Amino acid sequence: MRDAAPNPVVPRMPRLLTCCVFGAFATSSIVMVEPAPCDLLFVLTACLALITGHAPIAKRSGIAVLIAALAFLVVSTGSMMLAYKVGSTVRFQGITIYVLLCFCTITALIERYGVGFLRVAWAGLFCTLVLTCAIGLLAHYRLLPNSQMFFRDDSGLRIKSTFKDPNVFGPFLAMGATVLFGEMLRHRKIGMVRLAAFGMCCYLLLLSFSRGAWISFAASMSVFVALLLTMMQQRVLLVRMARLGVVFGLIGVPVLAWLLVQTDLFSYLESRLSLQSYDSERFDSQARALDLATVEFFGIGPGQWVDTRFGIATHNLYLRVLTETGWLGLATFGAFVCACLVAGWQGLRRNSPYAIWYCLLYTSDAADERSSV
Repeated sequence: MRDAAPNPVVPRMPRLLTCCVFGAFATSSIVMVEPAPCDLLFVLTACLALITGHAPIAKRSGIAVLIAALAFLVVSTGSMMLAYKVGSTVRFQGITIYVLLCFCTITALIERYGVGFLRVAWAGLFCTLVLTCAIGLLAHYRLLPNSQMFFRDDSGLRIKSTFKDPNVFGPFLAMGATVLFGEMLRHRKIGMVRLAAFGMCCYLLLLSFSRGAWISFAASMSVFVALLLTMMQQRVLLVRMARLGVVFGLIGVPVLAWLLVQTDLFSYLESRLSLQSYDSERFDSQARALDLATVEFFGIGPGQWVDTRFGIATHNLYLRVLTETGWLGLATFGAFVCACLVAGWQGLRRNSPYAIWYCLLYTSDAADERSSV
C-alpha cells in the first residue's frame, strides 16, 4: 500500500450526539437486564442522528447494504403471517429492526465523521472493557459481595461478569482483545495500561470457558494479522508485531499457565476442550432445522423456532434465518452479509493514516459472520 494520504477534514459530531455514542458504547457490557441501557442509548443515538440529518445514507457503498437490509426486512415481515405465537414473533421482529437500524446508522456515522466517531466509540468501549474485566476478576477471586451472581451457576467455574451468559461474555472479550492488540500496534509504545487491559481480557476469555469465543478470538486475530500484512506493508508494523509476539510468548503464556495452576482449573479446561453432552442435542437441532427447511419453504415466522418447535436453539444464525424466514429470507440475509463484506473491503483499499482501525472494523464484521455459524 502506498503511503497513507492525510485524512480529509470532517465535521465534528455535535456534543449531544457525541455523548450518546460514548454512553452507548460505555454501557455495552451491562446486559444483565433487558432492555439493556446500551439498547436504549443506541436507539436514542440512531433517532437523534436520523432526525437531525447527521447520519444520511452512506453514499460510497451503503446503498447496496441498505437495499439488502430492506429486502430481508420485507421477507421476514411477510413470514410473520406464518407464526403460531404472535407475541413472540412481533418481539423478535422488533429486535431485528432495532439491530439493522443501529447498524445502518453507525456505518453512516463512520462514513461521515470517520476517525472522529471511532475515537468516541473506542473511548466508551475501552471504559466498559475495563469495568467488566475488573468486576470479573474481583468476582473470580471472591472479592465482591455476592460474587456468585457473576458466575453462570453455583459451581463458580464459568465467569459471566456483567453479562447473562459466559457464551456472550467470551465473544465480547474476544472482540475487545483484538481491538486492544490493534491499539498496541498503532502506537510506538505498547503502553502498560493497554497491555494490562489486554492481559485481563485474555485471562477472563479463558475463564469464560466458551469454546466459541476461543475460536472467534483465534479467527479474529488471524484475519486481522493477515489484513495488516496484506494492506499495510510497513516494516515498522512488522517490528511491532514481532515485539508483541515476544512479550506474549515470554510473559503472557507463562503467566496464564501459572494462574490456571494456582486456581486448579486445568482439569476443567481439559473437559471443556472435549465434546460435551449437550453438543449432540445442538447437532440434532441443526439437523431438524434442515429437515424443516425442506418442508416450510417460506419459514415458520421470526422467533418461532425455540418458542413453538423444539425449545433448543440451533446455535447457527443462518439455519435459524432459514427455518424462520424461509429460503427467500436466507437469500436476502446472505446478500446483506455479502454487501457488508464487499463494502468493508472497498473501504480498506482507501489510503488512510488510520488504516489499522478500519482493518479492525472489517475483522470484527468478518468474525461476526464466522461466529454465527
